[in-house]
Amino acid sequence: MRVHAVHDRDELATLLSHHPTRHAYELGDLDDLHWPHTTWYRHHDLVALLYHSTP
Repeated sequence: MRVHAVHDRDELATLLSHHPTRHAYELGDLDDLHWPHTTWYRHHDLVALLYHSTP
Protein backbone atom coordinates (compact mmCIF):
# COMPACT_ATOMS: atom_id res chain seq x y z
CA MET A 1 0.00 0.00 0.00
CA ARG A 2 1.40 3.39 -1.00
CA VAL A 3 0.78 6.23 1.44
CA HIS A 4 1.92 9.80 1.12
CA ALA A 5 2.17 12.72 3.52
CA VAL A 6 -0.34 15.52 3.05
CA HIS A 7 0.55 19.12 3.94
CA ASP A 8 -2.43 20.88 2.34
CA ARG A 9 -5.18 21.77 4.82
CA ASP A 10 -7.68 22.48 2.05
CA GLU A 11 -7.17 19.01 0.58
CA LEU A 12 -7.70 17.43 4.01
CA ALA A 13 -10.73 19.60 4.76
CA THR A 14 -12.33 18.56 1.49
CA LEU A 15 -11.79 14.87 2.22
CA LEU A 16 -12.95 15.06 5.83
CA SER A 17 -15.96 17.25 5.06
CA HIS A 18 -17.67 14.41 3.22
CA HIS A 19 -18.63 13.06 6.68
CA PRO A 20 -18.24 16.01 9.09
CA THR A 21 -19.84 14.32 12.10
CA ARG A 22 -17.62 11.26 11.67
CA HIS A 23 -14.49 13.44 11.35
CA ALA A 24 -15.30 16.24 13.81
CA TYR A 25 -12.08 15.82 15.79
CA GLU A 26 -9.92 15.62 12.69
CA LEU A 27 -11.55 18.73 11.25
CA GLY A 28 -10.79 20.50 14.54
CA ASP A 29 -7.14 19.48 14.23
CA LEU A 30 -6.92 21.51 11.03
CA ASP A 31 -7.23 24.64 13.20
CA ASP A 32 -4.14 26.86 13.61
CA LEU A 33 -3.88 25.82 17.28
CA HIS A 34 -3.51 22.11 16.52
CA TRP A 35 -2.09 22.09 12.99
CA PRO A 36 1.60 22.42 14.04
CA HIS A 37 1.23 19.26 16.16
CA THR A 38 -0.13 17.07 13.38
CA THR A 39 1.24 14.92 10.60
CA TRP A 40 -1.21 13.63 8.00
CA TYR A 41 -1.02 10.72 5.60
CA ARG A 42 -3.32 9.66 2.81
CA HIS A 43 -4.03 6.56 0.75
CA HIS A 44 -6.75 7.35 -1.80
CA ASP A 45 -9.68 8.52 0.39
CA LEU A 46 -8.24 7.09 3.61
CA VAL A 47 -6.61 9.58 5.96
CA ALA A 48 -4.38 8.90 8.95
CA LEU A 49 -3.52 11.55 11.52
CA LEU A 50 -0.57 11.46 13.90
CA TYR A 51 -0.83 14.00 16.70
CA HIS A 52 2.41 14.85 18.46
CA SER A 53 3.20 17.38 21.14
CA THR A 54 5.76 18.00 23.79
CA PRO A 55 5.15 16.49 27.25
